[in-house]
Amino acid sequence: MSQWGTQTCATPPEQLVWLDIVTTFYADTTWKYLHNFVMNPEASSDPTYMWATLYGTLARTEGGYNGAWSWTVTATTPDRSATLRQDRKWNGTPTTTYHAETALRCLTSNEGACKIDMKVFAITSGGDLYGQTRTITVPNDGVWRFYNYNPPPAGVTHVKVRLSLASKQSFGADSIYLDSPYGGP
Repeated sequence: MSQWGTQTCATPPEQLVWLDIVTTFYADTTWKYLHNFVMNPEASSDPTYMWATLYGTLARTEGGYNGAWSWTVTATTPDRSATLRQDRKWNGTPTTTYHAETALRCLTSNEGACKIDMKVFAITSGGDLYGQTRTITVPNDGVWRFYNYNPPPAGVTHVKVRLSLASKQSFGADSIYLDSPYGGP
């Protein structure tokens, strides 16, 4: 890639998005997560990058659904869901749609099945959140299972999108993915 070549691709008349620019310069490359907004979706690198947690701890754990590493989220505050989340800049319209997917496992140390909320939020420039939640029940057998979610549009113009996974029980997450039909920011 070159600085001026990428600038030429991004400005009129081409006006290509980053996805098309990258594939222009690296045409013979296979991309595992080309459209993914999420940074470090499989805990493949030691730093957590953009992940944040609320009311819980996040640990990089050896062994995963699709790779050598995964995330383990453990609740630390009684009666509060531990949340793993990531915000990404994205200029969305009221009709922007998103697709989210992840592999989840409920740890066998839990007393019963895990109820895990997969949430996709549109965040306005004023910081207001608009979104939907899919509650997933995962058996506590320690087995990885793959889930996806296609929430309806949030109905607002927004500058960020958030993907979060939340549960009052300990769970594993791997191969976390979020995209929009336009292929990323």
